[in-house]
Amino acid sequence: MFKLQSFKAWSFRGAYSIPTRTITQQKMKALVSAHRDRDRKKRDFRGIQNLYTRQLLLNPKIVVQIIILKEIFMIANNIMKT
Repeated sequence: MFKLQSFKAWSFRGAYSIPTRTITQQKMKALVSAHRDRDRKKRDFRGIQNLYTRQLLLNPKIVVQIIILKEIFMIANNIMKT
């Protein structure tokens, strides 16, 4: 397991930087998020690779538009939840 205890977390700001319990919680949350995002990135690249192997290549401008629309949709969903 990772060594998570420290006296002060220099990368966190405000209340998350001093208490040991919140430091460990925030570090665990950061590790989980990094692991999840790494898996998501791998999944996305596998999807792009499958497009190449099936020769269903799209115009790069269209791919960028799809990615931008996906990000806008995700931001809108986050706003709607709150």
